[in-house]
Amino acid sequence: TRRYLLLITEGIALATFPATLGLALVADDLVLAGLGEKWRAAIVPLRLLALYSSVRSIMPFLVQVLNVTGSTRYVMWVNIIAAILLPLGFYFGSHWGSSGIALAWIAVHPIVVAIPIAARVFSSLSLPVRGYFRALWPATASCIGMAAAVLSVRAITGESLPRIATLVILVLVGAIAYVGVLNLFFRSRVVAIRQGWALIRSGQPAVASVATPTSATSMSVPANGRIT
Repeated sequence: TRRYLLLITEGIALATFPATLGLALVADDLVLAGLGEKWRAAIVPLRLLALYSSVRSIMPFLVQVLNVTGSTRYVMWVNIIAAILLPLGFYFGSHWGSSGIALAWIAVHPIVVAIPIAARVFSSLSLPVRGYFRALWPATASCIGMAAAVLSVRAITGESLPRIATLVILVLVGAIAYVGVLNLFFRSRVVAIRQGWALIRSGQPAVASVATPTSATSMSVPANGRIT
C-alpha cells in the first residue's frame, strides 16, 4: 500500500503541479485577456486557489488509504470538524472580499483536513514524512524551474506585448521549462512511473520492478496487477 500510494502520488503530482502553478503564474494575463478589466478582482483569489489546488489534487489518495485501512471513522470526524470550521473561516475572510475567502480556505483547510489526514496515513503505513515529500520532489523541482523561466520572461517582456500574446508566450515557455527540467534531472523516475501505471492499468500477468523514491528496493507487481 505504501509503495502504491507513493507511485500514484508521484504520477499525479507530475501532471497537476505544473497545471496549478502555471495557472497561478499567468492568472493576471488569463483573467484580463479572457474576461476583461472588470474582472481584475478575481486575479488574487484565482492565484491563491490555484496554488492550493496542488495540495488538493493529492489529498483524495490519502483519504482512500485511510478508508482501506479501516480509519473511516477518523475521516468522518475530520469532515465533520471541517464542515464546522471552514464556514467560520469563510465568514471572517469575507470581510476582505473574495481574496479573504480564498485565503481562509488555504489557511484553515491544511490545519483542519490536510495535515491530520496526512499524519494519520504516515502513522498507519509507517511512512516517513521525508519519504512522502521525496515522491513529490520531481514535480516540485520541475515547477521551480518552470516558475523561474516564466518570471524571467515576464520581467523581460513587461507590458510591451498584448495580453493574449504574453499569455501564449508564458504558457509555452513554462511548458518547455517544466518538461526540460523533468527530463534532464528526473527522466528515470518518469520512465519508472510510466511502467508502473501501464502494468496497473493493463492487468496483464507481469512482474516488474519499479524503484520507489523512498528506497532502492523494488516494487513487485504480481499477476493480478495489484501492488502491495
